[in-house]
Amino acid sequence: MGYIVLLLIFAVLFLITELVLLPGVTLAALLSVVCYGSAIYLGFAHSTTQGVVVVLVAILSAVAATIFSLRAKTWQRFALNKEIRSQSMAA
Repeated sequence: MGYIVLLLIFAVLFLITELVLLPGVTLAALLSVVCYGSAIYLGFAHSTTQGVVVVLVAILSAVAATIFSLRAKTWQRFALNKEIRSQSMAA
């Protein structure tokens, strides 16, 4: 059960990394899909009920991570807020 939880955590972290830090680079998205798939496979290997629960948790965590990552306030944390107010005097 610990491996499943760990895989789901890594899947969410890779998904957030793909959405926020590396958009367009599919390596993090691929790793996220592999982690989600592995967690679902291990869940169904234990029992059908646990597999269904893992699928529901995977879907909910992916939707929550996507909504959290695409909010405007999340992007403002990474934005540059300083202004440069200098002038160049050419002779």
